[in-house]
Amino acid sequence: MSKRLRPLVLVFCGWITLIMMLFVPIGGGGVSLILVLSVPILVVMGVLFGVSYWYLDKKSNNKTLKTVIFYIMIIVLLGLAFMYYPY
Repeated sequence: MSKRLRPLVLVFCGWITLIMMLFVPIGGGGVSLILVLSVPILVVMGVLFGVSYWYLDKKSNNKTLKTVIFYIMIIVLLGLAFMYYPY
């Protein structure tokens, strides 16, 4: 994957909850309040992870470290999105 695409993938993973809304039904009542709270948090986390990875990419020359940090950020974003999705 190109180094320009990786920060965009991190930002996209922050928006994955909104994409899941199209395919997975949401529970009614108070359960949908979790969605209202989790979407902005995940979007902000995705943007912060994208910016911090972009900065890390500019400053570091260690390719292995950058790859490991990228995959950890992806796992955190996707894990939180699936864990807090109200279905």
